[in-house]
Amino acid sequence: MHFVGSELLRLVEEVLPDRFGGHPTDYQLLEEEDGGLSKVSLVVRPRVGELDEAQVISTALEVLGSVSGGNSGATMMAGYWRDAKTLRVVRREPHATTVAKILPLHIIRKGDRHS
Repeated sequence: MHFVGSELLRLVEEVLPDRFGGHPTDYQLLEEEDGGLSKVSLVVRPRVGELDEAQVISTALEVLGSVSGGNSGATMMAGYWRDAKTLRVVRREPHATTVAKILPLHIIRKGDRHS
């Protein structure tokens, strides 16, 4: 099971900035893979200001779990993430590409170099 890319983009580029302030480039989903296990962080730039991190996570899971068309897989996945506390908020600058572009989703595999 996985979330639909368009919903991830909508979350990062529209929902979170509208609800919590800042700009689309102030938010980034970061997946870190290590030994086949994934950790998912919602990176939020510090300039966004004070946030209720629990509310940010709740909003993200609500949006991802309620994709249009009633995708029961997305609802189930959001429930798994909620129960396992898979999603966490990390306050720092988002990862940028070598040409300084900030992508809404960034994946780090064990052994990748990142700053």
